[in-house]
Amino acid sequence: MYREKEIPAKAAKEIAQAEKIIGGITGLPFSLLSPEKWKEELERAGLKDVNVRMYKHIRYLQETKYMAEAMGGTWSFVGYLIDTILKMTKYYLLSKKIRCRFKRLEEGKKILLRKKSTSKYVGYVLSTGKK
Repeated sequence: MYREKEIPAKAAKEIAQAEKIIGGITGLPFSLLSPEKWKEELERAGLKDVNVRMYKHIRYLQETKYMAEAMGGTWSFVGYLIDTILKMTKYYLLSKKIRCRFKRLEEGKKILLRKKSTSKYVGYVLSTGKK
């Protein structure tokens, strides 16, 4: 994921709150980088000819179609989704700890992906480079 470089203070504060929530769930540092910072970090890791493409979260049917094709076709994509949902449901039902984490994760996702005042400043990156 990425965050825009220039963000109004109020949105930046809310995005920082979402980063804190997700970091707390995973126990790992979680910070959204700008696309420029992604490129810089990948080059620092030794990659050459780094290309960083930005995408906003999927909202359109056509984008979902492209993603399904990239994952091996519609049926492979649907199979993957069903498998993932069944596994998540199993863990959700069996573990109170997982239920609490999912609830917290939903708070972070709401800020980053659904809230109009913040979601317009975040998205996903696809990065390529040569080793």
